[in-house]
Amino acid sequence: MRLRTATWLFSCLLLAHPALAQDSGDNAAITAKLESAGVKFEIDGDGDFKSVYNYEDEGRTQLVFVSGKVNELEGIVVREVFSPAANVPDGGFTSAQALKLLADSQDKILGAWEVSGSTLLFVVKLPDNADGKAFETAMDVAAAAADDMEIVLTNGADEY
Repeated sequence: MRLRTATWLFSCLLLAHPALAQDSGDNAAITAKLESAGVKFEIDGDGDFKSVYNYEDEGRTQLVFVSGKVNELEGIVVREVFSPAANVPDGGFTSAQALKLLADSQDKILGAWEVSGSTLLFVVKLPDNADGKAFETAMDVAAAAADDMEIVLTNGADEY
C-alpha cells in the first residue's frame, strides 16, 4: 500500500508543478532508443514522438506518443508515454464510468488513466534512462489500453 501511495503522491507532485516539465534537451537519446526498438514514429508539432498502431484484424488504429519533454523531481527524470482514448463528455464522465476507469487503472501493471484538458489518456511514466524495449513496451500497453477503453466509451468509434 505504501508503494501505491508513494507512486500516487509522486504523480500528483508532477501534475501539481507543471514548472517541473522541461525540454529534455537531448531528444537524440530517445530517438535512438525508439529506433533501436524498431518503433516507427514522427515528431509532431509539440515535439512529441507520435506513432500510429494499426490493429488490422479489428480494422482500428490507435495513436500513441512519447513526450518530447521530461519531468524531474529530486533527480528522478521521468518521460511520459500516453495514448488518447476519448473526449471527456460535457459535464464529465458518469460516476459509473469514473469508477470503471479507477478500477481499470488498478488492474494495470503499468500506467493509469488521466484527464488532460478534454481528453482521456492512458499514461505510463518511465524513468527517462529506460531502454528502448521498455519504451516500446510502454507504448504497446498504452495503445492497447486506450483503444480498448475507446471502444467501451464511444460505442466502438475509432477517433484516435
